[in-house]
Parts: sequence; C-alpha cells; structure tokens
Amino acid sequence: MKKIVTIILLFLGISVCAQDIITLRTGEQIRAIVTEVSQSEIRFRLYEHQEGPIRVHLASEVFVIDYQDGTREIISALDQADTSSQTTEENQNFLLRRDAKIVIATYSIGRGPRTIIQRRLMEMGFRNVQIRTDQNEATADFMIIVHPVPAVWMFRIVDRASDQTIYNKGFAHMTTAGNTVGRFIRDIAPFVE
Repeated sequence: MKKIVTIILLFLGISVCAQDIITLRTGEQIRAIVTEVSQSEIRFRLYEHQEGPIRVHLASEVFVIDYQDGTREIISALDQADTSSQTTEENQNFLLRRDAKIVIATYSIGRGPRTIIQRRLMEMGFRNVQIRTDQNEATADFMIIVHPVPAVWMFRIVDRASDQTIYNKGFAHMTTAGNTVGRFIRDIAPFVE
C-alpha cells in the first residue's frame, strides 16, 4: 500500500511540475503552458500564472518549443532569417580589419569552441587573435563574445574603440561546435577587409 501511495504522489509531483519551455529567437526562455500553435502565432499562459490571461508571441519571434512530454518543435529556424536583437542594417554596417587585435570571450561552452573560432579567424588572414585574459581585453580592437542559451549560440562583436556592439546574431547549435562556428564565420566573411 505504501508503494502505491508513493507512486501516486510521485506521479502527482511530476505532473504538477510539468511545463512547456518556449525559447525565443533572442535566447530568452519562457516557462509556459502552450495552448495553441499556428503558422503565425503561439498562444500560451505563463506557467507561474496558469489562470492568467492568454499571451501571444508571433511565430517569427519563437525559435523552439520544448513540450512537457519531452518533444521539441522548431517553430522558426534561426538560420532562415536575421536573428539579431539589432536591425540587419546595423549588423551590416561594420568592417573587421585583418590587422586588428581580436580577443575571443566565451561563456559556458568550454575551451574547444574558443580555439575553433581562433583557428578559423587565423585561416581568414587575421594575424592577432587571442583568447580573453584580464590583460589583453583592455588592448583589443574588437571583442568576439559567444554566449550560449539552450540550442542557440549568440555571437556578439564589440568595437572596443567606441564600446558599441556592431554585430549580434544567434545560430542554432544542433550539430557540432565546428558547424556552429562555421556559420558565424561565413556570416561575417563579407565584412572582413
């Protein structure tokens, strides 16, 4: 009898904690109960406020929904359109000089992707590409910052002279680090001089 009660309580605990996770193209995650998915919009209630109003996001703003049953639905692939938090015009209004000092900073993705980015930039002809340290950050011309969120790697380039973000875009990370970095490198290649 104790085992049956324990199993029932365990089942109730799991169902109480069940939620859907909506990941926006910006990388933001929303804990929700999804009520409707259409071609143009996603309707949901916030998990924390299940009796509250139904909220709506455009499907073009949503990258993926991870449902409580473990299934995943990709709503709009990141590489099909610009995913930056800035406009495309701003992302295309910069030049990276091959003689510039570039420092790479990564967060929560380990050492491997940093060295892949460094190697790929050097293959493109960049002569001074370093992994971030406290000493070299202050003297960098450009910082490339990589910040992963679930299933997405956000790449940001900061011009250290103006301290302005000149590039900010996310790429779906569904295969290998090399493939994700490769897509970033191909995206910035037209802006290298």
